[in-house]
Amino acid sequence: MPGLIQSFQAVRSPPPQKRPGSCKDSVISLDWHLRSPPDLVRGSVVFGEMLLQVIDKSIEIVSFKGALNLHIKHSEPFKRRCLDCRHQDTKLETWEFLPEGTLLPRGTYKLPFSALIQGNLPATSDTPNTCSSYSLEAEIKVRSTSRPSAPPVTTISERPLTVSALASVTDTPRYSTHAFRPIGVTATADIDPIFQPSEANKASISLNGLRQTASAGGEALWHVRRAAWRLEETIKSTALACERHKRGDAEELNGIARTKTRLLSCKDYHDTWKTSEDGGTAHVEFDFGLNHNTALSRPAKYHDDLTAVGGMEVSHSLVVELVMVKEHRVGHRDKKMLASGVVQVLRIPYKVVLSSTGIDWENEGLPRYQDACLSPPDYVDIDLC
Repeated sequence: MPGLIQSFQAVRSPPPQKRPGSCKDSVISLDWHLRSPPDLVRGSVVFGEMLLQVIDKSIEIVSFKGALNLHIKHSEPFKRRCLDCRHQDTKLETWEFLPEGTLLPRGTYKLPFSALIQGNLPATSDTPNTCSSYSLEAEIKVRSTSRPSAPPVTTISERPLTVSALASVTDTPRYSTHAFRPIGVTATADIDPIFQPSEANKASISLNGLRQTASAGGEALWHVRRAAWRLEETIKSTALACERHKRGDAEELNGIARTKTRLLSCKDYHDTWKTSEDGGTAHVEFDFGLNHNTALSRPAKYHDDLTAVGGMEVSHSLVVELVMVKEHRVGHRDKKMLASGVVQVLRIPYKVVLSSTGIDWENEGLPRYQDACLSPPDYVDIDLC
């Protein structure tokens, strides 16, 4: 949608403000009546009626238009002191409710409207990089037929909208394996790919190859001395230049990329490992999320994962950190493991998706019944002779 990206940097207006749809001396009043579900998501349709109440005996329409607006405010714009670079508005849909010259007697009129909120648009958010908001705005200019020489009366009605983003990944468990060749240890993880901020989210990690045989006949054993996880949020955006500061350079045409990474929560879990020294394995199961006791002074403000037009992206990662200590035994006669003084720190990042609204129905996993497996059944040839 290149036209939409260009429109972000072409139009500027001050931040939207609430303005009344009628006043004491007005000859009309406006009101937005939404019939679409209150929980709007990207890819849904917003529809309803614009209610026009004529208070005067009769009026003449000079102009009557409406629009669905997307307002984006950059905390670090392309040019710091330029309001055109900081505030960028896009009219996603426009309507002409009534043509010029229409005569309306006293009464109430319902004018339908509808608009598609495309799936590649940003959701309503307030991140350290950008603030995105939606609003319905109508402007009407009328002239009273009893005072035809009087100037037209202008009335503006505005209603904010909240648009959420659904997760665009499947809800099936995600398995991943990391091999640390320098020490010969393999980590296998089973993590819920989608987690909600108010629920406990499951994760498990298994370590293999902790017991190793040396070439001289000795043995080495790795122990988990400390283990911790932390949840990080990465916010990316692109500060586009306005028409006044866009001169044709590659940087000015593509904008300036902004990236910020912050810590949402963290916790240690070193006391819950189940180890087998003979088998050289270790296993742990833990919960992660935003509702746990963490080392942070206050809960961090979070945002749902999203990828939108204009370079806006919010992603999350679960980083597991393991502090491994090596013990060794020189020969078969030695029964006691001795500390070697070797310490290795293993950092394993896992991509997870934060969603407070759920997942897109197109990405929902197929239902599973009883003992049905995920793969097709095996068929065995039987000789009937």
